[in-house]
Amino acid sequence: IRLRMIDESSGRVLDESRLELQADEFQQVVRLSFVPERAGDIPVKIEAVPVEGETDLENNAVSQTVAVQNKTLRVLLVQQQPL
Repeated sequence: IRLRMIDESSGRVLDESRLELQADEFQQVVRLSFVPERAGDIPVKIEAVPVEGETDLENNAVSQTVAVQNKTLRVLLVQQQPL
């Protein structure tokens, strides 16, 4: 199966991944990512490209909005617990 992440405002494909479905698994984890070009709300659609013989295409896509902020992120990294 081919999965794509699409920017709905421009129609541009942001990322794409292929995976092989296993008959005994109901769920699989796939990582799709992109580097945004601008801050703000970006409407994205994740879609599974239809396979040959597929008849129900209603459940092949989901839309979501990604909120991108242009801010400095501060992170505290702890390597070990105090003695």
